[in-house]
Amino acid sequence: MRDENVYWLALYMVKGIGPLRFRKLLNAFSSPSNVFNQPFEVLKDVVGNRVASNILENDWLNGAEKQLSTAQKLGANIVTLKDKEYPQLLAQIESAPPVMFYRGDIGNIHSESVGIVGTRSPTHYGQRVAIELSRSLAEAGFVVVSGGARGIDSYAHKGALEAGGTTVVVLGSGLDRIYPRENKKLFDKIVQSNGVVLTEYPFGTSPAPENFPRRNRIISGLSKGVIVVEAGMTSGALITAKWSSSFGRDVFAVPGPITSPKSAGCNYLIRMGAKVVTSANDIIEEYGGVAPSKRQELRQQLEGVELKIYELLSERGPLHVDELSELLELTSSQTITHLFVLEMKGVIHELPGKFFAIKS
Repeated sequence: MRDENVYWLALYMVKGIGPLRFRKLLNAFSSPSNVFNQPFEVLKDVVGNRVASNILENDWLNGAEKQLSTAQKLGANIVTLKDKEYPQLLAQIESAPPVMFYRGDIGNIHSESVGIVGTRSPTHYGQRVAIELSRSLAEAGFVVVSGGARGIDSYAHKGALEAGGTTVVVLGSGLDRIYPRENKKLFDKIVQSNGVVLTEYPFGTSPAPENFPRRNRIISGLSKGVIVVEAGMTSGALITAKWSSSFGRDVFAVPGPITSPKSAGCNYLIRMGAKVVTSANDIIEEYGGVAPSKRQELRQQLEGVELKIYELLSERGPLHVDELSELLELTSSQTITHLFVLEMKGVIHELPGKFFAIKS
């Protein structure tokens, strides 16, 4: 009997089925496996003749099993919309990929995620800003999301790594078609540092130019807000900003010299209503995070289990008391005692439903 993931991946690979049509089929037949058991006459009423034929005329299940075999060989996995590990922010957008391929610890992608994007050929100013912003945001517990491209994207990932934080690369190709090739070592380091390299594209997909504007919606979907550091008027970073706006997410921009073409896109976004960013504190204050200096002070004041709880909440965002107990390998009563002490110290606070989070 085939694993359900095989059916999810097979349906995802059918020509003519995108995220919206995939959801339509799920709503009609409850599961991907049920879709493949429907006769043509039933399918065509939901997706039309052409796509119904595509579903039934090819051995998509065999192709999906080959994809999963490749994933296993490369140390990769897939995550589907049905899985609890699927990033919550991304799942909220209508065009979220039903299936994604990834390497790394996808459980480390939490709701405190911020995108940082920009030109592939930044000035020294842009490089410095991307590094400093991402480093400070990572220190404050944010996940830094970007596209792994040359330029601002790469500096954003590097800044997060320098801070010992979590960063996410969203590719516009298959995991076996790394682009740009010179970033392979950077991506491997991100995976080794509990970050994630992910893509909606199956193995064997080349980095075609048309993939990247589509890829940008995932950067936006994973992020509470996107910061454009340095970008010209034709930069793909502006497409990412447009996606963010359409999803109801925040758009931030770093102002630059009015004489610099590489800052023209950022200055335009600011004129159009994007929020101005002059330091990481602008983002931290916007989302109620903890300033890096304060975070370091707290680390020095805590020890043992209390420090472990603080680190877990910093890395993963709000957690339920039961999940904390499991991660700490303690009983619920023992965990609650430590949480009470941290609350009394003003370090954390309780949210509805017995969830706990860092207090801003």
